[in-house]
Amino acid sequence: MAAQNAAILYSFLGSCQRNNLNPHAWLSDVLAKLNSSDYEGKFSNLLPNRWKK
Repeated sequence: MAAQNAAILYSFLGSCQRNNLNPHAWLSDVLAKLNSSDYEGKFSNLLPNRWKK
């Protein structure tokens, strides 16, 4: 299970790199939105290729 989780995280970080995003900024924003009860957007908009700060 740990290897699968690591693969998912590396995939997200690779997507950030391909889309010229700062991985730290992306991950911080996504985690804040996921933790917020006020977020009403689609979760697919949080993927690196669709994320807008």
